[in-house]
This record gives sequence, structure tokens and C-alpha cells, in this order.
Amino acid sequence: MNNKLPLFAGAYLDFPIQDDLTNRVQGALGVDIMTGDLLLLDFEITDPFIWDIPKEEPVLSFEVEQASLSQEGLYMDGMQNIPARRPGA
Repeated sequence: MNNKLPLFAGAYLDFPIQDDLTNRVQGALGVDIMTGDLLLLDFEITDPFIWDIPKEEPVLSFEVEQASLSQEGLYMDGMQNIPARRPGA
């Protein structure tokens, strides 16, 4: 027996951006409720944002121009900076 119960819906993704602001992106999500399998994941992030790793005192800082999140993974287009700090600064 191959029971499936797919659920597809419009969804939104909230993620933090610079200065404690949040960006909300609309997309689509699909899940098989019986198995928990992800059937659809589609979000397009078109507004530029800064992604600092870690958030406090970042070691890496990504200036992301656009990104997409799908079942294939996370794709980002932008630049990466490594902040230079003097010892004791």
C-alpha cells in the first residue's frame, strides 16, 4: 500500500538582515503528510542582504545580491569578505 497525502501551499520565509531587521520572502512549499517527504521547496530572494558568520563579531561576511532555496539546496550570488582585525583591537 502506497499511501500519500500531499499538501502544497504558498509559504513565506523570514530571515534576519542587517541592523536587526527581518526580510520576508514568499514562496511555495509541498510536504507529503504521511511520510514527511519534502515535495516542493521554492523561494527566490531578490533583495540584497548581508550574512555575517557568526552574527556577533563576524569572521566571515557575505554580501548576497540574490539567493534561492529549493530542494536542490541553497544558491547564493554575491561577495565574501574576511574582516581584518589587529590583535588587541
